[in-house]
Amino acid sequence: MDGSGGDRRFMVEFQHFPVLVPQRMDTQFESGFLRWRGAAAIRTFTLQEQWTVEFQVDPADFDGSDLSGTIVIPVCYAGEHTILDGASVPLPWLVSFLSFGLLRPVGVMLTASIVHDFAFQHGVLPYRREGFLDPVAVEIQRHHADLLFGRMITEVNAMPLVGSVGWLAVRLGWLWVPYGPDRRRRGGPAPWWALAVLAAVVAGAVVLALVFGPLLLATVGLALYLLAYLLLGLLGPPRPAAVGPCESGHQRRAPW
Repeated sequence: MDGSGGDRRFMVEFQHFPVLVPQRMDTQFESGFLRWRGAAAIRTFTLQEQWTVEFQVDPADFDGSDLSGTIVIPVCYAGEHTILDGASVPLPWLVSFLSFGLLRPVGVMLTASIVHDFAFQHGVLPYRREGFLDPVAVEIQRHHADLLFGRMITEVNAMPLVGSVGWLAVRLGWLWVPYGPDRRRRGGPAPWWALAVLAAVVAGAVVLALVFGPLLLATVGLALYLLAYLLLGLLGPPRPAAVGPCESGHQRRAPW
């Protein structure tokens, strides 16, 4: 399977989607609040089998770094399971609601988040190299991992806007999300573009609140969101993609 986006300077290809194993959510507490908190936490996954994805990138977009090649995301690395959490989206239920489901961790960001999560966990990406039996760990900088994330969303889903928003979101994570095995915060170049966009959005919201009043602004905003969700509900969900015939060994023959 390959992407269908329009940016030919970046191409991604993989043969099948990754097989994920959801991890148990910790809700076994006496306190009702802690049970609620555990149920609302970010869901994590592990890989059932290694996942291979191939990139073709323009080094000019990555400060001269040639990140083209075949990446093998393993089940375990350096004695640890590969933990996946959908690009560490904070408050995923709220982000999913505000973005109409576009930025939910297991939505269109899923495949891109696997590469991104591995890079954030280990600070490297394992590339398959000729002459080596095992993948070779190639160090990758934080802002390059973020750019791979955004470009992969765009290419796999043919959604440039969502890819750009996803890239801006993970760049803002520079402020608090640790990177690499040393769990370093605010490493690499500062995300000035993302910070500028955030400042513009906040400034615009403040101006609108001052002009129309915060209560009216909140009421209109909520009404527009509910209307949009109502329209989406009336349109109905899209038809699911065909997955082929079921070849289960437990099928029974009809008596006739």
